[in-house]
Amino acid sequence: MSMGHRWAIPSLPVAGAAGLGYLAFLIHAAVDRDGFLILDNVNLLFHEAGHVLLGCLGLISGTIAELVFPIATLAVFIRRRELMGAAFGAFWIGEDLRYIGRYVADARARVLPLVGAGDHDWNILLLNWGMLDKDLFLGGSLNVLGWILMIGAVLTMLTLSALNRLHEPSDLPD
Repeated sequence: MSMGHRWAIPSLPVAGAAGLGYLAFLIHAAVDRDGFLILDNVNLLFHEAGHVLLGCLGLISGTIAELVFPIATLAVFIRRRELMGAAFGAFWIGEDLRYIGRYVADARARVLPLVGAGDHDWNILLLNWGMLDKDLFLGGSLNVLGWILMIGAVLTMLTLSALNRLHEPSDLPD
């Protein structure tokens, strides 16, 4: 699709229904006790696959791989100019940053259950980078950035849908 085409913006009822779904997920994320959400199963799969497929990049390969898919999702829908898909891609990036933030913040404590050999990627990475004492700050920052992206994606989708509705020609006769 050429860049001259207009964005596909959902109707306000469709965006509102999607917004309610996102709101339910955000509430679940805010009150969830174990911090492992439904999308985290997908993130974990991509993370572990990254260690196998991108192992040449070292321990950071898992985190890179799990970010590649939501970023690619966002890029594809921006290229196609589809607001609903782009909002989902941005939301997924935000949710994944929260997931990564939790893992980073656990670098010293190492209480999260791990998959595989039991090595804590972020413990080793931050230790090697001389930043292990910054694990809580870095993880918390990723968590906040994730929340901003998730909420921003939903608000952008709803706002653009509402503005589009306001600027549509009236169906009423003159």
